Amino acid sequence: MSQQTTANDQFSPFQSIALCFSGGGFRAAAFSLGVLSYLNRVKINDGDVETSLLRHVNYIASTSGGTITNLLYSSYLFRHDDEEKAFRDCFDKLYADMRGETLLVEATAILADHQMWDQPGISKQRNVINAFSKVYDQKLFDGETFDVFWRDSLPRDFSVCFNATEFTKGISFRFQHESDKELKYKIGNRFIFIPSYHKEVLAKIKLGDILAASSCFPSGFEPIIFPEDFKYHERQKSTSWSDEQLKRSLAENGDSEGVEPVMESIALMDGGVTDNQAIISAMLADGRRRDGKLRPFDLIMVNDVTSHYMKPYVIGPRDTPTAQEKNLDSYLSKVTAFYKWFKRIRIIIIGVLLLSVAGIFSADSPAVLALCYFLSGVSILGIGLVTLIQYVINLRPEVKDFLSASREDALKKWISKQTENKYSPSVISNILTYLRETKLSNLKSVIMSRVNSIITMNVEVNLKHVRRLIYDAFYGSHTWDNRRASCFIYELSTQNAAFRVSQLAKKKDSDAAIYLSNEDKSLLLDLKDKIPVVADEAREMGTTLWFTEEDGSKQMLDKIIQCGQFTACANLLEYTMTLIRKHEAGKLSIAPQVLEMLKAVRKTLESDWAAFREQPDFYLRELKQPLAI
Repeated sequence: MSQQTTANDQFSPFQSIALCFSGGGFRAAAFSLGVLSYLNRVKINDGDVETSLLRHVNYIASTSGGTITNLLYSSYLFRHDDEEKAFRDCFDKLYADMRGETLLVEATAILADHQMWDQPGISKQRNVINAFSKVYDQKLFDGETFDVFWRDSLPRDFSVCFNATEFTKGISFRFQHESDKELKYKIGNRFIFIPSYHKEVLAKIKLGDILAASSCFPSGFEPIIFPEDFKYHERQKSTSWSDEQLKRSLAENGDSEGVEPVMESIALMDGGVTDNQAIISAMLADGRRRDGKLRPFDLIMVNDVTSHYMKPYVIGPRDTPTAQEKNLDSYLSKVTAFYKWFKRIRIIIIGVLLLSVAGIFSADSPAVLALCYFLSGVSILGIGLVTLIQYVINLRPEVKDFLSASREDALKKWISKQTENKYSPSVISNILTYLRETKLSNLKSVIMSRVNSIITMNVEVNLKHVRRLIYDAFYGSHTWDNRRASCFIYELSTQNAAFRVSQLAKKKDSDAAIYLSNEDKSLLLDLKDKIPVVADEAREMGTTLWFTEEDGSKQMLDKIIQCGQFTACANLLEYTMTLIRKHEAGKLSIAPQVLEMLKAVRKTLESDWAAFREQPDFYLRELKQPLAI
């Protein structure tokens, strides 16, 4: 088996840890918070000093919902002198703000408030994603900007990456900070990026806008536009920068073919479109560290709330049309017939107007006179309305043709124009015949099937396929042998029970990921009754940026955090056991002092694992207690 070494040519796990936080809305944020909190609980002896595993986390990459936790925690690290206080403040802040629909309510209030958008110097579009970015800015980050990561308050190696996706090249767009100032890093990707020497631009990017870009998931939000949606009023802390600054910084770099594009703006959306697990960012960061001065990662831990499971496509009900049911052509014929009548209605109204005017001069009773005045007024309004409608119709010749007897010819011309003449007249004619003659219930079934299949393809199939390819690249490479672990929200659920048993039942193999004794396997498989129940509920939570009233009654926030904690414990225990067993079998060389550290960590993990199996919420209850001063 290939043995991996660090920069010091000595395997030493837990010295430099990288975390990957997946997308998945509040479910991902809460699960990531659970993982962070458990890493803060586990202590290791670092020389003569006892430190938490969280202190050894040197890198966090995230996407979408995972960015909520990553961005708040990492910014708190640079804003606080005390790392323990930074973690506790982050935990308390997220635990409070993720409860219920707080962010959703405030975002919709901002969206509805005209004064929030009608201010000089603000170019943000009035839409949902920008409303959320304003809430993030005010509620989570207190107006903090990207230059928080340039402060020297954190005296250790710590780097971050927040992933979005740009819709120009269709690849990841990363907001990154590297602790090694000599490493080349940039905001963006290899094609479109803002280099670090454009600090006047980078420093003004609000953390709330970074989170909005990273969590701007398709179908739920519209794209957020850079730089227009990132600029603020001059009197605010994040002052606006000129479009020329952005244009210059982006155009200077060009692309791989040496062409310098003029980038007036770029559309950004959820990082999960291209890498929902943020694994590629960690792999690239590890490669940079191998070529630079920083220690490569001893452990890359992937924390994921998505899965390979998906519900089968459900075929909708197929309505059997009745003989009396109309087809589309019958309704279109009624529209044409109405237009023929509509063209005559003005004449009828004019006739009514003339008669009513004549009645005004000849009426011999107050009642008849009042009726004539009423009819004349209605007639004048009717003439005006009909004239206006006809004027609007005349502005679009294709609409006028469609409403006339030449409806089919008009449709053929319009389709040819919209498709840039890609289809022959015979094909267009056949499609129109199908549409005319098909019953509406059949058309409804066809349309709904197409809509549902598109949603399934984009939300389920494509994302899971990309996930599978990235995991294959990560787990298929020997580069990270003995240096990777995964933490999946569904791992300890009843749905995954059979697969977990099969994975742990692998034979001892020098190339196997798991090298455990039967005693180790029994301990890991012994979940008791409570853990699977909590894991089942946690994994079924939907991808939203709020917890509904029903979620609150079920304590979903608490259960997802618990799931992150005990799943992290189980996976770290499995990882530690595996390293020890491989060393004992002569498959991995570990220094004596490192081995003693691993055995001590294993003892701690086994103790916590026993406690989680009896009471999955035991550690969360501890965290809810005020921090002792």
